Amino acid sequence: IWDARSNDGVKRTIHGPHICGDSLDLKGMKILTGSWVATNALQVWNYTEGKLDKNIPFDYKGHDGAYLYCSQFCDNDVVVAGGSGTNNVQAINTVTGEVIGKVQMHKPVQALDTVMGGRLLAVGGGENNLVLAALK
Repeated sequence: IWDARSNDGVKRTIHGPHICGDSLDLKGMKILTGSWVATNALQVWNYTEGKLDKNIPFDYKGHDGAYLYCSQFCDNDVVVAGGSGTNNVQAINTVTGEVIGKVQMHKPVQALDTVMGGRLLAVGGGENNLVLAALK
């Protein structure tokens, strides 16, 4: 982890995540990673200790795995993540593990962004369109 505010740059190294896209987000002293792996793809890390805090379940039932390309923190203990394993984006409550919303695509999800704390999403990827969605 590089801190541009300091003269010596590198502040911490975290071993484990296999990042293959915009799948890294910071919120306070927590780091969210979405890895291009089948299982345990969505994880929250402790910045201070450089250790894994928790695996967040990403539902890939009926598929070979998660294989995430993008992830982002939202408000209210929610994260969003998507990739090529399921071709969807899922909004997941990090406390309960419940999927509270989903945007299904036909091809891999390679990019997402949110506004209003995650209530509005923009999703793009292998399809020739951009999907805008809202969580209620």
